[in-house]
Amino acid sequence: LKKQFKINLILDNLLSHLKRNNLVRNRTLTNKKYEDNLYRKDIVSEYENQGVKFKGTIVGVNDLGLLLVRKNDDKIVEFNLKEIKMIP
Repeated sequence: LKKQFKINLILDNLLSHLKRNNLVRNRTLTNKKYEDNLYRKDIVSEYENQGVKFKGTIVGVNDLGLLLVRKNDDKIVEFNLKEIKMIP
């Protein structure tokens, strides 16, 4: 039996998969570069959130762009823009 393939469909699916893979890889590299340049990353600093002061360490950013801070109790907390303020 001779099998017939839909070459265009297979090619489109392959190209789509390759593009998606490349975007994920590029996004991962971009996120790493961004995280490497975060101000005071991996340095214990004092912060304020909703009037409460605490010490914590910026550990990175999640996929949604939220800042990840490890508090003194080792819990990692996510913060949106302007939800957290560094105290100089």
